[in-house]
Amino acid sequence: MVLPAHDLYDLAPSILERKILSEEDLDIAFVNVESWGSAAEFSEFRNDKQIAPKLRVLVERDHHPLYGSSKGYLTDAYLTHDAVFGHVYMYKNTEAGQDDPIPTPRELVVMLAERYRRWKAFG
Repeated sequence: MVLPAHDLYDLAPSILERKILSEEDLDIAFVNVESWGSAAEFSEFRNDKQIAPKLRVLVERDHHPLYGSSKGYLTDAYLTHDAVFGHVYMYKNTEAGQDDPIPTPRELVVMLAERYRRWKAFG
C-alpha cells in the first residue's frame, strides 16, 4: 500500500521512520547513538533484516565495543552488529583534545557517505 505524500506527515514518527528505512532505494542510514531515544531506535532496527545491513552506527569511544571501557547491554549489541554487519564507528567525545585523530560524528557521516557514493557510482 502506497500512501499519498500528504498522508505520510500524519503518521507517527516511529511508523514513518521504519517505512523510510525499509525503502529499497535507501542504501545507508546513520544512527548516532547519543541518547536513550537513539539507543531504542538502534535496538529496534538492528533486528530488522531489511534495515540492519543499512545501518552505520556511530558511538562514543567509551561505548565502542572494541575500544571502549563499557561492558553494558548496549555495548554488547554494538559488538554483535559490528561482527555481523561491520558498521560500528567510534567518534571522539567532546572532552577530547583538538589533536585527537578520531573523527567527530559529522566528519564520519561525510567521509562514509562520500566514499559509499563513489563506490556505488564507480564500483
